[in-house]
Amino acid sequence: MESKDQSDIQWYWFYMERGAWHMVEDEPVIFMSSADLERYYTRNPYGVVNITTAGGPVKIDFAKKIQVNLTTGQTRQIERCFTIKNSCRCKCDTVSTSPPAHWENADPKEPYRAFIVKKESSEYQMIESFVKDVGLLQQTIVSIIRIQNVDLWELYCRKKIQLMRIKGESEIEEQKLFHGTSSNNLHSICTFNFNCRLPQSKRRRHTYGNGLL
Repeated sequence: MESKDQSDIQWYWFYMERGAWHMVEDEPVIFMSSADLERYYTRNPYGVVNITTAGGPVKIDFAKKIQVNLTTGQTRQIERCFTIKNSCRCKCDTVSTSPPAHWENADPKEPYRAFIVKKESSEYQMIESFVKDVGLLQQTIVSIIRIQNVDLWELYCRKKIQLMRIKGESEIEEQKLFHGTSSNNLHSICTFNFNCRLPQSKRRRHTYGNGLL
């Protein structure tokens, strides 16, 4: 087996926040640089270190890949990624499948769960604002429901990592889209995702353009 020249590899560290990965350099006051973390990691890849940062004391557990703010108790995941010879290749050494922090607990045996988003929550207000400002919806919103499907979330994360690697970027632009369909299609969509291979002849009522079922 041909060995890889480790001298060509440059490692970067990321943390998970609200379902998305961010470079640790994005929050230098509370965290630290990738180079700093890498030095601790190479000394003991399975160790635990306590570090004093500008944001307070922090515990890093490399074996569990978590960072704990010892003042607030906030815990979040961290990941180690690399580039080779400053090229466009970027790959997480392991892909996290953890759901977003704001998701509610659900039975993992169920294909998905639907949760009504509370009107007073920031999640509701963000979606309401987006729908009215971008979607130009004039009608009153009856309810906003969050669909939690762990299997589809994992596929989404893996596809995002794949696109980041192909495009050679540390982040991929995401957009919120609108979709309307018959209530008969809801269970299938929530369980298996949209059908991207739907024939054009079976698509109906293209209010905002060609859609999916």
